[in-house]
Amino acid sequence: MEIIKEKTVAFTGNRTLTTSTGHPDNNLENVIRTELYYVLEELYQEGKNTFLSGMAIGFVGWQQRQFLI
Repeated sequence: MEIIKEKTVAFTGNRTLTTSTGHPDNNLENVIRTELYYVLEELYQEGKNTFLSGMAIGFVGWQQRQFLI
């Protein structure tokens, strides 16, 4: 597979989102997932067609699942 830098995007991020008390922050997660959907759609519309991921749990996993939906 040839990777063309101009058409490639890489993602990284937190493993989990928690409040200051260490509990999961579901509201923040939903906001970020929604924004991520729109960012990925925009990148695709701009011609990006290769998306690289570190395969981590959390943000990067969300990004991966957006492509499977």
